[in-house]
Amino acid sequence: MKKLDFMKDSEGNGKESITIGRTSKRKVDIVPRIICLLFALGIWIYMFNMNDADATDTITLRIELSGEEALADEGMMVYGFDERSVTVTIKGTNRDLKRFAESDYKAIVDVIGITEAKVNNMPITVKVPANSSLSVESMIPGNVLVISDYKTEKTISNLQVVFGTVNEGEFEGELSVSEISISGPLEIVSKISKAEFKIDGEISNGAEINSFSSIKYYAVNDEEIDTRGAVTILTKEIYATVSEDTETEESTSIETESVSDNG
Repeated sequence: MKKLDFMKDSEGNGKESITIGRTSKRKVDIVPRIICLLFALGIWIYMFNMNDADATDTITLRIELSGEEALADEGMMVYGFDERSVTVTIKGTNRDLKRFAESDYKAIVDVIGITEAKVNNMPITVKVPANSSLSVESMIPGNVLVISDYKTEKTISNLQVVFGTVNEGEFEGELSVSEISISGPLEIVSKISKAEFKIDGEISNGAEINSFSSIKYYAVNDEEIDTRGAVTILTKEIYATVSEDTETEESTSIETESVSDNG
């Protein structure tokens, strides 16, 4: 901005004087800057309030058993639980729901206090992270069935090796032990009379197999027993030595010759 001014000298003559005035850009730009700052502050306040607003989230947790060691000290055990899960609805602020992962939660069934062999309807306890706004709003299921029984051991001498899907040829197997010791719930172990070790996969004559595709248990009437995964073999280093079944080959050869002669 330019300003014209007239001044007089000492002799009274008029003289033009020019004064230059500058308008500060800082004064011009400060208004939109303040608007932007207020807008950003408004967004921050909105997001802060959104993070602190209550919300819910649904997660699925694997149920864990607690207190099995204490139960074992009393000569008891639980089984028939397998891998189970619970669906949980968690309530809390958006901030806390986003801050924690599923691994920060625990679903637990405490078996301490079981004193007899029976089917127990046990409550599930879900633990949420401490020092947070989180809480359990609901869960499905709220209880699970856990079978308890007295723990026992037994020795079995009726052992058998069978073959499933193997490479071509007939084989027979012999275990490295003549008997095995097993442990498990009294209700199941007391019924077991025979154990069957199954071999699958590529094998060769004279091979020693220490990895079995399955181990099944049978009652005295050869009825298979569902152990519910509760039976443990206590005997270590069990393996089977496999060999070609020469008797089967000889029988086949004799039968072939007999057919040829009749022809």
